Amino acid sequence: MNLKQLALQRYVIENIKEGKQPEITHDEKVDLDYLCNYWDNIITEIEKEIKKKPNIRGCTFKLNIEIERK
Repeated sequence: MNLKQLALQRYVIENIKEGKQPEITHDEKVDLDYLCNYWDNIITEIEKEIKKKPNIRGCTFKLNIEIERK
């Protein structure tokens, strides 16, 4: 994921939270499938850890963001 995608996803989520319809131009393509898959993968990993270690108190995940420099 790059910084632009992360910002667009935040924009869409903020608008939905406020009950508004997000306005995206054709130049801005928001990959919400990626966002859903990302969270699904994290939830799956947490569930696996809970099964392995029932007394687990927390998990740590790292999010990498690509910063495009011109």
